[in-house]
Parts: sequence; structure tokens; C-alpha cells
Amino acid sequence: MFPLLRVFLSDLRRHPVGTLLPGVALAVGLACVVSSVLVGGAYDTAIQRNKPHTPAGSAVVIRAPGTDLPASLVTEVQQLTGVATAQPRQVTSGQVLGADGRPLNTPASIRVEPSDPRLSTTTILQGRLPRGDQEVAIDEVDAQRKHPLGSSVLIADYRTGKPVKALIVGVSAQDLGRPGGIAMVAAPAFATAHLDSTTIYGMDVVLTAGTPVDAMLPRIEATVGGNYQVETAAQARASEQPSPIGISSTLFVMFSLLAMATAVLVAGAAFRAVTASRVRRTALLRALGASRPPLVVVTVLEAVVIGVVAAGLAVGSGWFISVGMLSVLNSVGVSALLGSTGVTPAVPGLVLATVAVALGVAAAVTAALRPAIQASGVPPVAALSAVPDAPVERGAGVARLVLGAGIVLLAGLLAMLGIAARSFFPLLASAVFTMIGLFGVLGPLVVPLLVRVPGWIAGLVARFLGPAGAVIRVAAREPSRTPRRAAAVAMPLAGAFSLLAFGVVGSASLRDAVVRHSDAANTAAFDTATLLGWGLLGLSVLAAVSGVVATTAVSITERRRELALSRALGVTRTGVGLQVVAEAMLLSVVTAVTGSLIGYLYGVAIVSMLNLPTAVGPPLPLLASLAAVTVLAVLAAAGPAIRGALLTPTNALADN
Repeated sequence: MFPLLRVFLSDLRRHPVGTLLPGVALAVGLACVVSSVLVGGAYDTAIQRNKPHTPAGSAVVIRAPGTDLPASLVTEVQQLTGVATAQPRQVTSGQVLGADGRPLNTPASIRVEPSDPRLSTTTILQGRLPRGDQEVAIDEVDAQRKHPLGSSVLIADYRTGKPVKALIVGVSAQDLGRPGGIAMVAAPAFATAHLDSTTIYGMDVVLTAGTPVDAMLPRIEATVGGNYQVETAAQARASEQPSPIGISSTLFVMFSLLAMATAVLVAGAAFRAVTASRVRRTALLRALGASRPPLVVVTVLEAVVIGVVAAGLAVGSGWFISVGMLSVLNSVGVSALLGSTGVTPAVPGLVLATVAVALGVAAAVTAALRPAIQASGVPPVAALSAVPDAPVERGAGVARLVLGAGIVLLAGLLAMLGIAARSFFPLLASAVFTMIGLFGVLGPLVVPLLVRVPGWIAGLVARFLGPAGAVIRVAAREPSRTPRRAAAVAMPLAGAFSLLAFGVVGSASLRDAVVRHSDAANTAAFDTATLLGWGLLGLSVLAAVSGVVATTAVSITERRRELALSRALGVTRTGVGLQVVAEAMLLSVVTAVTGSLIGYLYGVAIVSMLNLPTAVGPPLPLLASLAAVTVLAVLAAAGPAIRGALLTPTNALADN
């Protein structure tokens, strides 16, 4: 065992980049998870802050689930012996006027709060609570847009319709439970003088000094009756505590786990490529007496190291990514939809770092275990081979072909069932089985054939393409040499673009419905939420493209003799470099286009099941993602291409 560990450490010292290469995809996937947790946590914190809270001075809380409290009930509770104050929780509405005195299109939801902070349910972010009939506080979103602290706002008097000029003395958190264009806070005096009658949805009871809560609770319950919820303030505050993972965190983490699953698939392909490039070394260790279990254990330990390194990189980079994501989300208005502005992420803590390391190690071991077991079975006689290149991979065997055909047939039957029954779920299941069958099980057969298509086209128009056509034809044959690795890289990329294409059709169709049945504000909110969805799906695309980096780099190591032979036969360094770049670009683009086509077809079918008019709309996110994938594939292949182009025929053909 220890000699094998020394071999691994020697590899790590001499070739740190190549040894840690499978961790590239894992680092990207983990960074997506870390950044998603931080972004979702920041939004959950903001949402929690914006919710009404039980005041510090409250002893007993009375609520009316599904109804309102009558004002007479407040008076009855106030008259109980031992009750110092019965403070109603009140809301109303008002009409905000423009500078010209005309009503604005956006109404105002107004929370009526006492001026004593100990009895207020609203969080004041800046300034103070309003006190008289000429003061209000305004939510932070509108304060940033139109009505800053210290300015004035015109509100129509409910009885006379005349404008009332109110000074903005505070900036409040926006209560999303009471939707409205503008959220305000007003004192009871302002509500009495200028607003419509209020709705009482709860009550905070303050007891006199020395009155025990437990003794007072039954009396209050007997007074209000069984139609209302009565609990101590301590119980109310306990129910207001946020859950460990809120709605925003759940949404972001779900999409990030998609990117993480993609990263595991890509890392598995990278581990297979790395173990394949070590065929002679593994065979030599077998010839020197190493058994299979220690070889597997050493590879697993290597995966553990890679997982820890990837997690460390992810925690650091994930925070920077979250800062950038929130800056964009703040600027495009997503944060404003949640009633907040300037949301910032917290610094990653020990718990998040520990979870990232555990997830990274588990993902790395999962990705490396099967390649390690397969590589440990290399016969010792392979060490006698004079050819250091990895052997050509086997394509799809009979069992794989039968299984894949069965899955594709099942997908077709589910699609026909869904269309005939006009049911959503069979079509959705059909889409999943289609991707698994074509790119998962049949991937080693389908992906090389798909990439061959540009080569065939280049052959037909060879006279017009010239040398570029020859490069394309040669590059299109590369996936046939390593079909399993090509399929492993293609599947997550095809899945990501399938989701993107489905999202283009679905969002365009839903937007048409929103435009017809809603106002401009809701349409803008829908557009903003759609942008957020594109960004989250982009995480999985980024993780999928990282596989091109790993597999292309390993491919150069495996094909040193092949590329050197090309150089010896007269291929220039530029030609070798262009060939490597073309291979990565063809695999990425062809896979992305195929996945997009599948996602589009299922998107049209599923949208029709929902009785929505199918609208494709401008597929800008899809085109932008395709262009980004092309650029990233070229950039990913640039380094390995330069390395391959710099090979000299004499050194590369040497038996080393």
C-alpha cells in the first residue's frame, strides 16, 4: 500500500494539474452549490426580516386565521383586569398621488403601527416609526426608487380626496403578506384622520407588571372564544423562527444539485480518461506484484484528495460567485420582487465548508470508484507494450444496445400515451427516458454518429472548405476512438440544453398568457423571474462544459504518439492545434444542438397539454448559451491544443 501511495504522491508532484484534473468539474459543481446556498440564504434572510414579527413588549398574541378581529373584541380584552394594553394589528390601503395630484396606478398597502417600537410588528431599517397624522414610513424598494428618507409623498384623503402631504420619516421592510404596489407604515392618528377603516388581523396583549402570563392566558381565551387563536408571545416567536432551509434556498439548491449531478458525470468521464492514460504504469505495478484491491484503494484516496481540493476551491470561489449573482439579481429587479434591495451574501461558515468537503469527497469517490475497479484489471503483460497510448474503448455491446433500444421504445410509448390522453406526466417521463436512452445507455453509439455528421457534410463540400474541411473530417472521427468518454461528456451537456430549450418554449408561452390576462407590472415581474431561471440553468451548462476541459487535456496525453506521427507526416503545429480545438467544439456544439432539439419538441408537446398557445419567441437564452458553449469549448481546448502543437516528433515518438 505505502509504495503505491508514494507513486501517487510522485505523480502529484510531477504532474499536479493532470493528477487533479478530474476535480475541475467537481470544483465547478461544488462552487454552484456553495454560491446557491449563499444566494438562497441571503434571500431567505431578507424575506424573514420583512415578515411581521411579534413585538418585544407583547405577552399574548391573538390571531384570526382566515377572518378578521372585530374592534369590539379589542375593547373587551383591553378591559380585562391585568391587561395594560391591547394593541390591534391593523392594515388598510390608500391612494398615492403624483406631483400633479393625479392618482398613480400603484395602490399603497398601509400597516398601522404604534409609535412605540416595543409594540410595532414592522422592522424599521432607517429612521423611525411615524408618530403623527403627517408622517409615514415607506418600504425600502420604493424608498430607493422614488421616495427617499426625508422626502414627502402625497396621499389622497379618503373622505375628501384632497392630497395630504406626509413626511417620510422611516424606511421599513416590505410585508409581502399584504401585497400592494407600495408598502407604507402609518401611525393610528394618520389612519384615523385620512384613511379608510382598517382591518384588524391580530392583537398583541401587554400585561400589567407582575401579572403572570400562564394565569392570564385562560381568561383571555374565555373572552375571545374558540374562533380565534390565542398563544403566548414566546410561542408566537418560536413559530416565527426561520426553517434551516427556506423557500429561496430550496429553489437555488435544487438547480445547483442539477449542476452537481452534471459535475459528477463529467468527473467520472475525467477519471476514466486519467486511469486510461496510466495503463502502462498500472500494468507495471501489477507485474511488480501489486494486487487489485490496493490499486483501487489508492485511486479512491486520490479521489478523496481531489474532492478536498475541489471543495476548498469551491468555498472560496463560491462566495465571489454569489456576490456577482446577487449584484446582477439586485440590478435586474429580482430582489425588488422580494421586497428588498442590495441583498448581500454571508461569508461561508464552518458548517457550509464542512458540508462542501463532505459532498466533494463523496462525489469524487463516486466518480472514481468504477474507473478504478476497471483500471485495476489491466493485465501485467500490458506493461510490455511499446505503445504508451491508451487502448481504444469498446463501443456499445449487445446488452447495451438491447437495453438502450428498450428505454427509447418505452419513451416513445409514453410520448404517444401522453399525447393521446393529453396528460403532462407521461410526456415528462418520456423526455427523461429519451435522454437516458439516447445519451446514457446508447451514448457510445449515438454520440460518435452525431459528431460524424459535420464530417460527412465537410466531405460533401470539401472543395469549398479546403484545409478546414480536412480538419473537420479528422476531428469528427475522434469520438469514435473513445465513445464512452464522449458519451459521458455529452449526456450532461445535452441534458442542460434540453432543459434550456424546454424553458424557452414554456416561458414564451406562459408570457403570452400573462400579457393577455395581466398588467405590465406582472409581466415585468414574470420577465425578471424568467431571467433568474435562465441564470440557474446556466449553472448546469457551466458544469457540463467543464468536462470538455478535463477530457481534452487528458486526450492530449493519450495521443502523444498519434499527434507526433501527424507532425512527422507534415502536419503543421497550427493544423494540430486546430484539430484539437475542432474536436472539442464539434462534440460540444453537436451535443448542445441535439439536446436543444429534443427539449424543443417536448416543450411544444407539453405546452399543448396545458392548453396554452405554443409560442417559441426569440430564443435568446438558447442562442446565447450555444454561443457561450462554443467559446468555452474553444477556450477549454486552447491550452491542450497548444501543448499538442508543441510536441516534437522525435520526443513524442520515443518509448517513454
